[in-house]
Amino acid sequence: MSSDRKYSMKVACRKTGLSAHAIRAWERRYEAITPERDSNNRRYFSEADITRLNLLRRATDAGFQIGQIAGYDDEQLRDLLGGSNVVELPVGKSTDKSVEISLATEESGENYVESFMSALSQLDTTALDSILYRAETDLGINGLLESVPLWRR
Repeated sequence: MSSDRKYSMKVACRKTGLSAHAIRAWERRYEAITPERDSNNRRYFSEADITRLNLLRRATDAGFQIGQIAGYDDEQLRDLLGGSNVVELPVGKSTDKSVEISLATEESGENYVESFMSALSQLDTTALDSILYRAETDLGINGLLESVPLWRR
């Protein structure tokens, strides 16, 4: 993927799991990102913008207030998230087990295979949805599709 690739608001929403409203608010109120604009004043997001939005979303999902972390650089956000890039997702509604998935953004997607297979063996659709969502968010749809052959081991 080219580093100068630009994404529309719609694609940015899909790649980050954020609403357009949230992205605009984070830009206006908190200056968390500064996307480029075209001649019609439409926002276009770089890979770096998408990465930053994903880090900010993960931090807010972890309970941090956007107003407190918007000024952090990407490295500070990674440190805030613990550096291990691992979260635990609930498995099913009636169990206290959990599935760990790695949020590292390796191109191969290998970090998701074990978690996916574990959730699949337990027939846990909630965990499967979460793992696929995280994989698609971190790898992008193309990266996820390119990693599908690894999932068929």
